[in-house]
Amino acid sequence: MGDVTLDLREELSRAPEPWEPLFKILWTASQLAAGQVLRVVAPFEPVLLIQVMAGTGFTCHTTRQSTGDWEVVFRAAQARLTEADPAPASAEPTERAIALNFRGLKEPPPLAKIIEALLHLPGKPSLILHTDERPMEETLPEHCRCVALKSELQPDGSFKTRVQLSEGAGKP
Repeated sequence: MGDVTLDLREELSRAPEPWEPLFKILWTASQLAAGQVLRVVAPFEPVLLIQVMAGTGFTCHTTRQSTGDWEVVFRAAQARLTEADPAPASAEPTERAIALNFRGLKEPPPLAKIIEALLHLPGKPSLILHTDERPMEETLPEHCRCVALKSELQPDGSFKTRVQLSEGAGKP
Protein backbone atom coordinates (compact mmCIF):
# COMPACT_ATOMS: atom_id res chain seq x y z
CA MET A 1 0.00 0.00 0.00
CA GLY A 2 1.36 3.42 -0.94
CA ASP A 3 0.60 6.74 0.65
CA VAL A 4 -3.12 7.38 1.20
CA THR A 5 -5.20 10.55 0.82
CA LEU A 6 -8.62 10.92 2.46
CA ASP A 7 -10.49 14.00 1.25
CA LEU A 8 -13.17 14.33 3.92
CA ARG A 9 -14.47 17.83 3.15
CA GLU A 10 -17.83 16.68 1.83
CA GLU A 11 -18.23 13.87 4.39
CA LEU A 12 -17.47 16.18 7.31
CA SER A 13 -19.97 18.75 6.07
CA ARG A 14 -22.80 16.20 6.27
CA ALA A 15 -21.71 13.94 9.15
CA PRO A 16 -24.12 14.23 12.10
CA GLU A 17 -21.29 13.33 14.49
CA PRO A 18 -17.69 14.45 14.03
CA TRP A 19 -16.60 11.05 15.38
CA GLU A 20 -17.83 9.14 12.34
CA PRO A 21 -15.02 10.23 9.97
CA LEU A 22 -12.53 9.96 12.86
CA PHE A 23 -12.85 6.19 12.97
CA LYS A 24 -12.55 5.90 9.19
CA ILE A 25 -9.28 7.81 9.48
CA LEU A 26 -8.07 5.69 12.39
CA TRP A 27 -8.82 2.44 10.59
CA THR A 28 -7.02 3.66 7.47
CA ALA A 29 -4.06 4.77 9.60
CA SER A 30 -3.93 1.39 11.34
CA GLN A 31 -3.26 -0.25 7.96
CA LEU A 32 -0.17 1.85 7.18
CA ALA A 33 3.33 0.45 7.45
CA ALA A 34 6.10 2.41 9.15
CA GLY A 35 7.07 5.42 7.06
CA GLN A 36 3.88 5.55 5.01
CA VAL A 37 1.89 8.77 4.84
CA LEU A 38 -1.80 9.44 5.41
CA ARG A 39 -2.94 12.79 4.01
CA VAL A 40 -6.29 14.10 5.33
CA VAL A 41 -8.05 17.06 3.70
CA ALA A 42 -10.67 18.72 5.92
CA PRO A 43 -12.66 21.97 5.97
CA PHE A 44 -11.24 22.83 9.42
CA GLU A 45 -8.08 22.13 11.38
CA PRO A 46 -8.78 18.74 13.01
CA VAL A 47 -7.16 19.47 16.37
CA LEU A 48 -8.73 16.46 18.13
CA LEU A 49 -7.62 14.13 15.33
CA ILE A 50 -4.09 15.47 15.64
CA GLN A 51 -4.11 14.77 19.41
CA VAL A 52 -5.48 11.25 18.96
CA MET A 53 -3.03 10.41 16.16
CA ALA A 54 -0.08 11.71 18.18
CA GLY A 55 -1.19 9.38 20.98
CA THR A 56 -1.08 6.43 18.58
CA GLY A 57 2.46 7.11 17.36
CA PHE A 58 2.05 9.33 14.30
CA THR A 59 3.91 12.51 13.49
CA CYS A 60 1.91 15.29 11.90
CA HIS A 61 2.31 18.37 9.73
CA THR A 62 -0.60 20.74 9.02
CA THR A 63 -0.99 23.24 6.20
CA ARG A 64 -3.83 25.67 5.58
CA GLN A 65 -4.61 25.77 1.87
CA SER A 66 -5.44 28.94 -0.07
CA THR A 67 -9.06 27.65 -0.26
CA GLY A 68 -9.29 27.75 3.55
CA ASP A 69 -9.25 23.95 3.80
CA TRP A 70 -6.65 22.11 5.86
CA GLU A 71 -4.28 19.38 4.75
CA VAL A 72 -2.87 17.25 7.53
CA VAL A 73 -0.08 14.81 6.75
CA PHE A 74 0.44 11.95 9.19
CA ARG A 75 3.48 9.72 8.99
CA ALA A 76 3.51 6.33 10.67
CA ALA A 77 6.30 6.08 13.24
CA GLN A 78 8.60 3.06 13.34
CA ALA A 79 6.71 1.32 16.16
CA ARG A 80 3.03 2.22 16.25
CA LEU A 81 1.86 -0.88 18.11
CA THR A 82 2.80 -1.10 21.75
CA GLU A 83 4.82 -4.04 23.00
CA ALA A 84 1.68 -5.28 24.77
CA ASP A 85 -0.30 -5.39 21.53
CA PRO A 86 1.88 -6.80 18.75
CA ALA A 87 0.18 -8.03 15.63
CA PRO A 88 0.88 -11.74 15.11
CA ALA A 89 3.09 -12.41 12.09
CA SER A 90 0.25 -14.29 10.43
CA ALA A 91 -2.39 -11.65 11.16
CA GLU A 92 -4.28 -9.95 8.39
CA PRO A 93 -4.03 -6.13 8.50
CA THR A 94 -7.67 -5.85 9.63
CA GLU A 95 -6.85 -7.92 12.73
CA ARG A 96 -4.54 -5.29 14.22
CA ALA A 97 -5.65 -3.53 17.35
CA ILE A 98 -6.33 0.15 16.81
CA ALA A 99 -4.93 2.08 19.76
CA LEU A 100 -6.76 5.28 20.74
CA ASN A 101 -5.50 7.62 23.44
CA PHE A 102 -8.35 9.73 24.85
CA ARG A 103 -6.57 10.75 28.08
CA GLY A 104 -6.79 14.43 28.89
CA LEU A 105 -9.61 15.19 26.44
CA LYS A 106 -12.47 17.28 27.84
CA GLU A 107 -15.08 15.35 25.89
CA PRO A 108 -13.95 11.95 24.64
CA PRO A 109 -16.46 10.20 22.38
CA PRO A 110 -19.10 8.13 24.16
CA LEU A 111 -18.30 4.40 24.28
CA ALA A 112 -21.48 3.63 22.31
CA LYS A 113 -20.25 5.82 19.41
CA ILE A 114 -16.88 4.07 19.47
CA ILE A 115 -18.57 0.66 19.29
CA GLU A 116 -20.93 1.75 16.51
CA ALA A 117 -17.91 2.89 14.49
CA LEU A 118 -16.13 -0.41 15.23
CA LEU A 119 -19.11 -2.31 13.79
CA HIS A 120 -18.69 -0.44 10.48
CA LEU A 121 -14.98 -1.14 10.08
CA PRO A 122 -13.92 -3.96 7.76
CA GLY A 123 -12.75 -7.21 9.33
CA LYS A 124 -12.99 -7.75 13.07
CA PRO A 125 -10.60 -5.18 14.49
CA SER A 126 -10.19 -4.67 18.19
CA LEU A 127 -9.54 -1.38 19.90
CA ILE A 128 -7.27 -0.43 22.75
CA LEU A 129 -8.73 2.62 24.51
CA HIS A 130 -6.53 4.58 26.89
CA THR A 131 -8.85 6.73 29.00
CA ASP A 132 -8.95 8.69 32.23
CA GLU A 133 -12.02 6.75 33.43
CA ARG A 134 -13.02 3.09 33.14
CA PRO A 135 -15.54 2.61 30.29
CA MET A 136 -18.78 1.20 31.66
CA GLU A 137 -20.35 -1.62 29.63
CA GLU A 138 -23.56 -1.39 31.69
CA THR A 139 -24.35 2.04 30.20
CA LEU A 140 -24.33 0.77 26.61
CA PRO A 141 -27.54 0.64 24.61
CA GLU A 142 -28.64 -2.88 23.66
CA HIS A 143 -27.39 -2.66 20.05
CA CYS A 144 -23.85 -2.01 21.33
CA ARG A 145 -23.64 -4.96 23.73
CA CYS A 146 -21.90 -7.14 21.16
CA VAL A 147 -18.43 -6.45 22.50
CA ALA A 148 -16.18 -7.76 25.21
CA LEU A 149 -14.47 -5.11 27.34
CA LYS A 150 -11.40 -5.83 29.43
CA SER A 151 -10.06 -2.86 31.41
CA GLU A 152 -6.79 -2.67 33.28
CA LEU A 153 -5.87 0.07 35.74
CA GLN A 154 -2.55 1.68 34.79
CA PRO A 155 0.07 2.92 37.28
CA ASP A 156 -0.86 6.56 36.51
CA GLY A 157 -4.54 5.95 37.41
CA SER A 158 -5.75 5.78 33.81
CA PHE A 159 -7.30 2.73 32.16
CA LYS A 160 -6.39 0.66 29.12
CA THR A 161 -9.43 -1.15 27.79
CA ARG A 162 -9.49 -3.72 24.99
CA VAL A 163 -12.74 -3.59 23.04
CA GLN A 164 -13.26 -6.75 20.97
CA LEU A 165 -16.33 -7.82 19.01
CA SER A 166 -17.91 -10.84 20.66
CA GLU A 167 -18.17 -14.07 18.68
CA GLY A 168 -21.17 -13.96 16.40
CA ALA A 169 -21.49 -10.18 16.61
CA GLY A 170 -23.35 -9.01 13.57
CA LYS A 171 -22.26 -6.01 11.58
CA PRO A 172 -24.85 -3.63 10.18
